[in-house]
Amino acid sequence: QLQVCELLNDGVGILSELPVLVHLDMDIRRAVDKMIAICAGRGTFPALKRFSLQISSMTYLDFQAGVMPKLQRLEVMHNMSGSDQNGAAPAGIEHLLALEELSAAIGCEGATEPTKRSTESALRSAINMHPSHPRVTIRFFRRNLKFLPE
Repeated sequence: QLQVCELLNDGVGILSELPVLVHLDMDIRRAVDKMIAICAGRGTFPALKRFSLQISSMTYLDFQAGVMPKLQRLEVMHNMSGSDQNGAAPAGIEHLLALEELSAAIGCEGATEPTKRSTESALRSAINMHPSHPRVTIRFFRRNLKFLPE
């Protein structure tokens, strides 16, 4: 389990080099304002099977080709904001070739029904691009999730 206030430039790159890391729970406490690209440059998270991430917005997450070759379960938790109306899914989910399940927990205090439907549609569209069509579980909570920045 890893809890960080903010993820610095190469934070993900350093973790990706751990050769026997199988489960990673990461909680990024500060709002993310730039893309977190998980790329195959230095390491690929070669043994990772489950990745659980608490982040301010899923739109800042980008999985690039060749990463996390054994990842079976991706769990993402975040709170919606007014800017989450379009493109609410992480980019590059189709590159997670072993993925069997995507689970999303979304705090949506103050969000409209059309915004929630748009978010769900974006996640399902991203999964539909995946070659093996993993299971999707999306849970909306009326209140924002307490463990995340607002």
